[in-house]
Amino acid sequence: MAHEYGHHVAANRVNPPWSALTWGTKRWASYENVCARTAHGELHPGDEANAYMLNPGEAFAESFRVLNEQWLGFATLGWNLVDQSLFPDQTALLLIEEDVTQPWTGNTSSTLRGSFGAGVRRTFTLRTPLDGSLALSLAGPRAFRMSIYNGATLAGSGRSIGYQLCGERTLTLRVDRGKGSGAFTIAVSKS
Repeated sequence: MAHEYGHHVAANRVNPPWSALTWGTKRWASYENVCARTAHGELHPGDEANAYMLNPGEAFAESFRVLNEQWLGFATLGWNLVDQSLFPDQTALLLIEEDVTQPWTGNTSSTLRGSFGAGVRRTFTLRTPLDGSLALSLAGPRAFRMSIYNGATLAGSGRSIGYQLCGERTLTLRVDRGKGSGAFTIAVSKS
């Protein structure tokens, strides 16, 4: 029953741009690298047939069951419905507990500020602890452009950038000045 209730919990949580029911809850799925592992063909969200054992929605429900067994002081009943690589460690269980008791509810917004007098580049470090969507919007002189990096360019240069976060936990945001000087702001939205 705890497994099935885990599905109920996930169905009542959000994990944009994905379904929490098939991918797992936001914090748990990010920690388990569901996005990156899916992109590499290791996991199969929503597959109720051939790849059932590699379905992260089922792994979330099983992990929820394990968490409840621990809460109740019961011995774990085993782990045979999903792949062993998805067995939860203590951090995964703590994140499930957080996803249950303090559900992730939506995007976060912040503003970065900078200016150019001398120099042609300003950099910022963006922490991206959760998979999802990143939207950046630059306001300032027209000749200013921004790019995001993780060792290599991830998105083209521009004044607005949308990017899907999938396993990156830190990104570098770079603002380049073509000409001119002055202040700029960057609206950052993570969901």
